[in-house]
Amino acid sequence: MPIGQRAGGGRFRLLVVADTEVLGTHVLPESGTITIGRGRGNTIQIDHESISRRHAMLHVGRVIAIEDLASSNGTKLRDIAIPPHEPRELGVNELVTVGSITLILQARFAPGLTNRIATHDYFQTRLEEECARAARGDIQFAVVGIRVSAGAPENSVVAALMTTLRQSDVLAKFGECVYELLLVDTTPEQAGHVAKRLVASLQLVGTASYVIAHFPTDGRSAYTLMTRITGHGEEVDHGDLVIVDQSMRDLYALAKRIAASDLPVLILGETGVGKEKMSRAVHDYSPRADKPFVAINCAALNDNLLESELFGHERGAFTGAHAVKTGLLQAAEGGTVFLDEIGEMSLAIQAKLLRVIEAGEVRRVGATKAHHIDVRFIAATNADLEGAIERDAFREDLYFRLSAATLVIPPLRERPAEVEALTRLFATQAGMRAAGAPKEITNEALAQLRRYSWPGNIRELRNVIERAAVLSSDGAITPEHLPLEKMRGTYVRPATSDGEPAPEGDSLTAVDERGRILEALERSGGNQSQAATLLGVSRRTLINRLVQYDLPRPRKGRLRG
Repeated sequence: MPIGQRAGGGRFRLLVVADTEVLGTHVLPESGTITIGRGRGNTIQIDHESISRRHAMLHVGRVIAIEDLASSNGTKLRDIAIPPHEPRELGVNELVTVGSITLILQARFAPGLTNRIATHDYFQTRLEEECARAARGDIQFAVVGIRVSAGAPENSVVAALMTTLRQSDVLAKFGECVYELLLVDTTPEQAGHVAKRLVASLQLVGTASYVIAHFPTDGRSAYTLMTRITGHGEEVDHGDLVIVDQSMRDLYALAKRIAASDLPVLILGETGVGKEKMSRAVHDYSPRADKPFVAINCAALNDNLLESELFGHERGAFTGAHAVKTGLLQAAEGGTVFLDEIGEMSLAIQAKLLRVIEAGEVRRVGATKAHHIDVRFIAATNADLEGAIERDAFREDLYFRLSAATLVIPPLRERPAEVEALTRLFATQAGMRAAGAPKEITNEALAQLRRYSWPGNIRELRNVIERAAVLSSDGAITPEHLPLEKMRGTYVRPATSDGEPAPEGDSLTAVDERGRILEALERSGGNQSQAATLLGVSRRTLINRLVQYDLPRPRKGRLRG
């Protein structure tokens, strides 16, 4: 086939380049084999002296692979020669060298596809623009949050999603296993239909679920819509609070005493331990309980959107600001403002927030006059703010303002008594949603769960149980429905002879963990932040362990015995 002639109507094309000159392109079929060579009988003929008469073969299907057909000058993928007749998987935009010719596999309609898997910042900007456009006329649109099962290959997920999307839709990745989708000019009914088709298209990849937020039904701002699909917090809307461990009983008792004052509160803890649940408890215990509770995810919005959402803006303050907007700080008047992931806030926004806290006033973007506000601030983070201060990544004065009262939530592995209670709660909720009846769980499965260290804390436990509830169909959850390979690959507390976890003070656990800490400190050269990362814990937790095991805090670059 001459260069430039189409070979089919699939989703990919092959770009043929000699030095810097593009010789042509070939659209690949959905499936089949494509031969490449100098001879006329090849599917793709490349008349070049470095190419053998029958040089290579493309295998096109769910994956695309390149095979060298024992050519004279060889075939290279990523500058590594491919052995003859041993196909190698080829990714989008990867280069293959056949002789001295370069082949590049590309997705068709590349300009459109670039925005189909956009960055989170681009998605936020487009959503803000769409809100402004819809506010000017009778326009509807929807935002969909899609959560896929852990381990699903991203390329396969995106490919499955794109089979249902239009060119005008915007797809972006929000976080691990979470995608966000903007459906322009879409009614609620149409959005529901699209979301169901998306989930169906993902069945071959893994399980999937979705949340839809519609403009204007569910909100008229980018922040409100994004919060609906991605910003539910750590334990929001997941049933009653579970407090079993004595350390948590003591912590919530302390929170109740602190709540009676107007002191700012800083809540620290690893990801998934229940920081937002704690912040709501402080609000509910306080005299402000009948006033608004406004939660703001500082990591979910870029600086421009976060500033606009926090402080509000005047009409004409920037492009798209067609009306006066009241910020969330002002909207929370008399109540509580919860600043989640405060460690992700930029220094510029930190400075403006500090002025608000100190003066009790907020000035909208583009305004000359400030408005008095009466709110209580609660902040939360899983970051090491003290380390961030040392790196000049967080303002020390803001830290002291926010940490007038500090609550440190221990990770789930330090309160194992709550694992069973939380497991039964999540199993009941999953069963009620699916079949209207609580889901049972066997003692063997509970024993496996109790032995696991839960690096993802409560959020990970909930995800594991929800997945297990789906896999178990109508039966009880058993060990075979748990991700045992993953759980076995993570540090667990040793079990006693009856299968129960060893007590917290068990000497074998202490010796093992003490050794792991020493090893991590040695590997990191005594850097506590790096050692904490290696161990999968926060720096504060590591420091607590150093005290617990009577280990000296080392200086950087030097580890003492």
